Amino acid sequence: MRAVFAALVVCVIVVGNGRTAFAHAGLESTEPASGSVVADSPSQLVLRFSGAVDPVPGGIRVVASDGVEVDLGPAGRIDGSTSTIAVDLPALADGTYVVAWRAVSADSHPIAGAFTFSVGSTSEPLPGLVDDLLQADSPLAGTSTVLAAGRWASYAGIAVALGVLVCGVLLGSPLTSRRVRRTVVSAAGVAVVGTLVMLGTQAAITVNRWAGFIEIDAWRATLEASAGRWWAIRIVAVMAVVAGGLAGYRAMTRRREVFAVFLVGCVAAFAIVAAGGHSISGRVVPIGFAATVAHLASMTLWIGGLTTIALTSGGQRLGVARRFSPIALAAVVALAGTGLVNAWRQIGTFNGLTDTSYGRWLVVKSTIVVLVVAVAAATRWLVAHTSSDPEAGDAAPDGQQPRVRIGRLVSVELAGLVLVLVATAFLVNSPPARAVAVRPASISVVNGERIAQVTVDPARTGGTLMHVYITSPSILDEPDEIVVQVSLPAQGIGPLVIETFTAGAGHVTSPNAVFPLPGTWTVEVRARYGEFDLVTFTGQIVIR
Repeated sequence: MRAVFAALVVCVIVVGNGRTAFAHAGLESTEPASGSVVADSPSQLVLRFSGAVDPVPGGIRVVASDGVEVDLGPAGRIDGSTSTIAVDLPALADGTYVVAWRAVSADSHPIAGAFTFSVGSTSEPLPGLVDDLLQADSPLAGTSTVLAAGRWASYAGIAVALGVLVCGVLLGSPLTSRRVRRTVVSAAGVAVVGTLVMLGTQAAITVNRWAGFIEIDAWRATLEASAGRWWAIRIVAVMAVVAGGLAGYRAMTRRREVFAVFLVGCVAAFAIVAAGGHSISGRVVPIGFAATVAHLASMTLWIGGLTTIALTSGGQRLGVARRFSPIALAAVVALAGTGLVNAWRQIGTFNGLTDTSYGRWLVVKSTIVVLVVAVAAATRWLVAHTSSDPEAGDAAPDGQQPRVRIGRLVSVELAGLVLVLVATAFLVNSPPARAVAVRPASISVVNGERIAQVTVDPARTGGTLMHVYITSPSILDEPDEIVVQVSLPAQGIGPLVIETFTAGAGHVTSPNAVFPLPGTWTVEVRARYGEFDLVTFTGQIVIR
């Protein structure tokens, strides 16, 4: 146990000292600035984000107003910053250029957008050019579901493979080496396949097309990204630990030091799994990382013990269940404690439970866990009751009935834990509620060749700072008046007029834009040009 604790401390120090990777980074600034007119052709295009991002192949496109795309080299980081991407530009002729950008947040989620700048003077882009570029970079449909399926297979396979090996030793399992090997190898195969599905789906996300699932360049870019590297290392680590556990299974049952080395390997594998998820984001990263490792270990013990009981023949099942009972209780307590720690880190407020995908999946997972714990309590009571009844010994004829009921309850527990892992997969797919809640929200709406950008910071109820920018390829095309109103159709609220103040050409701001309730609000921006030309931009923004 001392060796396991030391391994955990080392993992916390190594990963905890890394940079915090917040979910869903957003574009903060660009050089040249959006909508600007620069005198000379810039030598470089720079995009700065609010969090760590990974560049993707073809992630930055520069298109002239006549629709001709500028030939660019690969985008990369500058100054060692994980939140800045740049690409070198050739000499650009005078005119307006549309920049369409795409990247992947460090949490594996795709982000994209577009803006314009001009060199020397402005020019009128082809009709629909901006719209077409934005449409081409829209997120690939279906990837979230496939990614969640891969995560589930990866988690379930790791839990069963490592859990059966650990619990086989701890419980003095009567399982034969052949049966243990077959179960562990099958589970490890599921884990590897699930992780490969994660990598393939991320490759498709990286290049924004499903063909990326089998493209070498897409996989190379994925493996160079933060999440992809950890997922690839996960495969190697799990295979190494499983191979070592199978090779030394008999030795682990006889020598404690060999078993201790195997446990250290398991902790290292859990640390690698944790490093590829939300544990390295949010506040108090070292505590969150340690809690996630402990959470994974507890879940593995629980699933591994139940699987061992389910695989044990009826005549010996009761004895294994008795030995597992105190371990299961400790695992459940650890799961509850570490779950509360991570909820505190990632949720932040009560509204985060109901207003974010992360919070809602956490509620679903917690509800299933409570139900499974209730079944586990019934199993524990039945085991204790049977063990205290001399008439219900392993060899007693009437002892068959309690053992049958124990087997059924264990099967129900396992089925419930399968659902827990499903909820966990979708939970990890979602950005942490705290990261979502504290970030500004921004939308861009295109009408013709004009773009309206609305930003609220922070995106919350009770009054917030709002900025509205309207840009167009021509610097002479400035609105005479901008009116902003918002409504919440789901609650029958609005439209409410937001009082704004002119902050510059095509720019109005409100220091206290009030959104009285959380929800998906419809924002309507009306820009008047002259006496008769009224342009309306309509979009939706989520307020927490």
